[in-house]
Amino acid sequence: NVKAGKTRIKFTYSINSKGKIKGIKINSAKGAMNSRESYKYLQSFTSKTQFEPLLINDKATKIVDIVGEHIAYTGKYEDIDKNMSVNQGIWRN
Repeated sequence: NVKAGKTRIKFTYSINSKGKIKGIKINSAKGAMNSRESYKYLQSFTSKTQFEPLLINDKATKIVDIVGEHIAYTGKYEDIDKNMSVNQGIWRN
C-alpha cells in the first residue's frame, strides 16, 4: 500500500555468524516511502537472503555496521519505452 514512485534508502545492517542479514536500520528515506515503509521494503526482500558464513581462523564471524544504499521503485510496472517515438529507420522489410 505504498504510493508509486522512487525512494532513495540509506541504511546500515549486519550479517550474523550464520550468514543472515540482521539489524537493518534506516538512516534516511527520501521519496515515495517513509522510513517505516522503507524498513518493511528492505526487510521483505532480505529475509530470505543468506550468505556463506565468514570464517576467520575456522571460526564463524559476524560483520557489523555495513553501510548500504538502495533506490526502490514502487507502484504498478509499466514499460518505460511505451511513450518513445518509433524510429522508422530501424524496422524495414
